[in-house]
Amino acid sequence: MISNYELNKREPDLCTLTQLCNYFNVTADYLFGRTENTQFYYQTPLTPNQKELLSYFDKLPKKYQEDIIRIAKLHSISLDKF
Repeated sequence: MISNYELNKREPDLCTLTQLCNYFNVTADYLFGRTENTQFYYQTPLTPNQKELLSYFDKLPKKYQEDIIRIAKLHSISLDKF
């Protein structure tokens, strides 16, 4: 049955999809190929540094939050080059 899913000859119903996710302990998005992250978001706890950063971020005005996001994206693009 799984090979039929892999070959796009058949699609699992919702119940089967849920069972597959539970069996492999992955998200449906992972099975669909929409993400490389196999973990459920609630299973990925934030580090203490991430929690602290978010607490400061949430207190900032929206304009500053947008600026920080824009700067982080620019830095992440420059880091991808290495």
